[in-house]
Amino acid sequence: MMSDVRSNWPVRLTTFVGREHARAAIAQLLGDRRLVTLTGVGGVGKTRLALEVILCALDASPVMARPAATPLTQREQDVTLLIAEGLTNKEIAERLVLSVRTVEAHVTNVLNKVRLRSRAQLAIWALGHGLVGQRARA
Repeated sequence: MMSDVRSNWPVRLTTFVGREHARAAIAQLLGDRRLVTLTGVGGVGKTRLALEVILCALDASPVMARPAATPLTQREQDVTLLIAEGLTNKEIAERLVLSVRTVEAHVTNVLNKVRLRSRAQLAIWALGHGLVGQRARA
């Protein structure tokens, strides 16, 4: 069971009603490909859908990802973990007692360091590099 991986994730307040087909289609695509990119207008839940697919895949996997070397500072790792939890820049700033502008700078630096373009890609990167769940194991 992957319970320690999910322990620092927010409680799911809603289910993906009407999105089971999309989740299954994405999971099937991931079985055939290394990377699937979700595109569309903002605010429709692409990040949450991507995270849900990955969590389902982790539940089905008997092996938990080991922490890998990361080019990120501790603060950048903190911001990355909160992005993976689905928090906005404003929520991250409040949680870490930083300004929103500082959080924006951290997000930009992290995306540049790991050569990604979106928060959803970063959340998946964090899962793949074992960053998600580190707080639960520490």
